[in-house]
Amino acid sequence: MFKGCRVGVVVPAYNEERQIDSVLATMPDFVDRIFVVDDGSSDETANRVNILAKKRGSHVELIQHQARRG
Repeated sequence: MFKGCRVGVVVPAYNEERQIDSVLATMPDFVDRIFVVDDGSSDETANRVNILAKKRGSHVELIQHQARRG
């Protein structure tokens, strides 16, 4: 919560398997919810996000496109 408001962040991701951990780990504490939109990645981005979401609970949500939409 920031100044009495809830804060949500949208993180677009395409083949970010190597960096998604650090992106989510460096989110400020006032961020209430993180939505990661995986744009049809061909690597393990979605799996990494799912693992991190299990650790953080409902704080992180994955939205996954089956094909790249650009």
